[in-house]
Amino acid sequence: MSGAAAAQEVEQDPVVAVEEPVGEVDEIVVTGTGTNISGVKPVGSEAVVMDREAILATGRNNVAEIVRTLPQLQNLGFDEAATGANAHAGGNGNRGTTLNLRGIGSNATLILVDGHRVAPSGAANSFTDAVQVPVAALERVEVVADGASAIYGSDAISGVVNYVLRKKMNGIELGGRYNFSKYNDEYALSATGGTSWSIGGREGSIIVAYEHSERTAIARGKVPYLRQDLRRYGGADFRIVGNVASPGNPGNIVVPSGPGGAPGAPNPAFPEAGGYTYYAIPAGTTGIPSVGSLVPNTANLVDRADYEDLLPQSSRDQVVAYLNQELTDTISLYNQTFYNERELSTRTFLPNNSSASSFDITIQPGTPYYISGLPNVAPGQSYVVQYNLAEHATDAPDFININPDKTLSTTTGLRARVAGDWEGELYYTYGQNRTCGVCYIGNFVNGESDSAFNAAVNAGLINPYSVTPLTRSQLDLVLGTNFQYAQNYFHDSVLKFNGSLFDLPGGTVKAAFGGEYTFTINRLQNGASRGPRNILDTENDANSRRSRTQWAAFGEVYVPLVGAEMDVPLVQELIVNAAVRYDHYSDFGDTVNPKIGIGWKVNRSLALRGSWGTSFRAPGMPELEPGLFSVAAQIPFFPNNSGRSDIDLIAGQPFSNVLLRLGGNPELKAEKGTTWSIGGDFTPEFLPGLRVSATYYNIEYKDQILGPPAGNYLANPANASTYSQFIIPVPARAGCVNGSPSTYDPSLAPFLENFLYGGASITDPCGIRVVLDGRYQNVASAVQNGIDVQASYSVDTGIGTVLIGGNFTKILKNEQRQAPGLPAFDALDRINYPISFRARGNLGYVRGPFSANLFVNHVGGYLNDQPLTIRNVIQPNSEVPSWTTFDLNLGLSFGEDARWSFMRGTRLSATIQNLFDAKPPIVLSGGSAIDMRNANPYGPIVQLALTKTFR
Repeated sequence: MSGAAAAQEVEQDPVVAVEEPVGEVDEIVVTGTGTNISGVKPVGSEAVVMDREAILATGRNNVAEIVRTLPQLQNLGFDEAATGANAHAGGNGNRGTTLNLRGIGSNATLILVDGHRVAPSGAANSFTDAVQVPVAALERVEVVADGASAIYGSDAISGVVNYVLRKKMNGIELGGRYNFSKYNDEYALSATGGTSWSIGGREGSIIVAYEHSERTAIARGKVPYLRQDLRRYGGADFRIVGNVASPGNPGNIVVPSGPGGAPGAPNPAFPEAGGYTYYAIPAGTTGIPSVGSLVPNTANLVDRADYEDLLPQSSRDQVVAYLNQELTDTISLYNQTFYNERELSTRTFLPNNSSASSFDITIQPGTPYYISGLPNVAPGQSYVVQYNLAEHATDAPDFININPDKTLSTTTGLRARVAGDWEGELYYTYGQNRTCGVCYIGNFVNGESDSAFNAAVNAGLINPYSVTPLTRSQLDLVLGTNFQYAQNYFHDSVLKFNGSLFDLPGGTVKAAFGGEYTFTINRLQNGASRGPRNILDTENDANSRRSRTQWAAFGEVYVPLVGAEMDVPLVQELIVNAAVRYDHYSDFGDTVNPKIGIGWKVNRSLALRGSWGTSFRAPGMPELEPGLFSVAAQIPFFPNNSGRSDIDLIAGQPFSNVLLRLGGNPELKAEKGTTWSIGGDFTPEFLPGLRVSATYYNIEYKDQILGPPAGNYLANPANASTYSQFIIPVPARAGCVNGSPSTYDPSLAPFLENFLYGGASITDPCGIRVVLDGRYQNVASAVQNGIDVQASYSVDTGIGTVLIGGNFTKILKNEQRQAPGLPAFDALDRINYPISFRARGNLGYVRGPFSANLFVNHVGGYLNDQPLTIRNVIQPNSEVPSWTTFDLNLGLSFGEDARWSFMRGTRLSATIQNLFDAKPPIVLSGGSAIDMRNANPYGPIVQLALTKTFR
């Protein structure tokens, strides 16, 4: 069906399937890594398939965007867009993309290419990037929305997404597409070619696809919803919040307004400043301003969105090749290889990639630019100047974070008939991913207190108050490099056999079994220009290598208990399928996962199905390894309202001197899931062309790995009780000497070892009175259940074929616990959590070469309970309305029977996303007026596409 995504039954390993004509793919199965019984359908699980025609009709530019049109996918996870105010994109340093079935976590969705795993991506995180292959090479997408670790191993807790590549083609296909909106544009050029041969009666074939794409950036400042000043939408002016501000040129002096250098009560004359006092430096300043010339209770500000990109500039090259060759009558050889090279360039406001603060300079007493007599600044006390480096560095490179990313995967295998109908398969996959999560090359300035910039200011070499641009010699003092380079290597070998065992009255019992061995390497290399001399330092950064070995044994059996020939009332067919898989990991242990599926075909119109199984996710290596990612930071004035008498307060005020520890934890274990589902497929004989499928599912997910909210441990007595195991008081210790670890309290010492970042903040270890352990822990759990419904209907009207289709998901329950002992909370229809109702429907018309499809996309409403304070007033929760958009696709597709020869093999299409320019709902949160997870601000996006096949 043109443009319709329909549920389909399944049959054969797509690795060996030839390219089918669009619309004729009736039975699909995700296979590859794991068990596989040839010639039988999967039993019990829900499957959603998008064929090539449906893929092209979406008008999307990459495979991840295509899959996300399915309602079963929630847009909760990583994306290229930096919706926060920094280029690091909330920990997604290399700006990768993930898929999230059911919204329970991106790492719970397994992504395969032709049934094979690919090398993980990421630097501080480890995940499978969802953009692996070009659209030109894609035959179809298969989604199994069911737990499947018994078949595929780790990660398949909520399901599997499999990109099936085109396998066979004789000729050349050239294509191009161009997308544009009011904010940016993108184009892609592709070429696909293939041929078949016969040598000595041995058949062979090859197909190669190449695609190159370019995309311009989208500046955050051009999108009103993403500016810092959101007062036009009833929001706050986030250009200044407390001691965090986006300074203009000149900048501001900011000092705490409370005693002892602590924040004070909010200033009613300048509420945005919170517990701090601002002094705006006078316009046009070139020297040192006097205390009297400073303007209190005001600030020089810019909107940092004008300096940043939402969506980076992108350049991508992708190549896919598939070779198949018969070697003998019983043995065949195949190779599948794909290569993906991408480079993103993202403008940033701050050269240290920070979203937590402005570029702050600490002015030390006794230095040339120190101003004596500032109110609330005690004699001998330092203070901070907020500085707009971008406006001063006019002779420097732009502050651009470069994210190169290269992925290579190649699988070579042999298939052989062993005995009878038994077949064996042996294959080996090698994959590698190389990426740079943070790459400021020659345009980085570190913002730490001992940075070269602070040193240059306090040495009298740079005037922090002056509006005069920095000279080239001044820039040479402070500009440097910062990189976070990650390499992931993947070796996977699989041997498996499948065939018939014996016959039953209902049919032939079949089985499959095999084993798998995997070796994975994760390397991370960090370096930055640090210290007052601006020296490129790599010794004190992550230069780690972690490896993992894994082996598995698996088996599956297919048992047809009742067949049509048995003439059993109300049971035309009854099939049981059972699988089990054992996995052993070198770094956390063993896991066993079974699955059972039942298929009951009542008659020719009605089929029922059900499944039950357990699944798991192995901890990512960066989650286990502090050497890949870890932070230990001292925070001298951390809010403490815990009421705990064993944690010292500072001068009786609600603050404590805290060591915050984050990152890798070698004690982690596997995450676990239990999934069951029941459903049915209705294809009535009395109404040909109609198909309706419905599935009820239930997922229990436990031991989820989470960085507990360490920032909230001391917020109140209840939190302090819940997270008590992660709160470690540090008593004052007589004889403690800073710089001498042997004198530190034993409860503190282990947390000051084996970490990567934040060391410059630990200036007074002996003053630390509590450790907040926020490292990754197996603490979270979730329970979700819901209903999926898919329907499609086609009818020939005599003047063309009318197509009607729909696919919706209704989540009925999604409860989560953030830690053992905490009550479950309703994590449904709330911002940053799954939306209960998502739907996509289509109305299509086909006549001859012409096709038209109108799609409707619907995201249900939800609650915005994101904490929000405007001018020190806590805002009430608000209801976010639903968002409905329409997409229109028009196409002309000419076959070999076209009247004019030059039109044969030509396909033209035009697609408009958000046809009626539906405005996104206003969602006020910590720095924007839009929820980019459930809407977008782009307005209509137009795609024009042309392909031509030469045979």
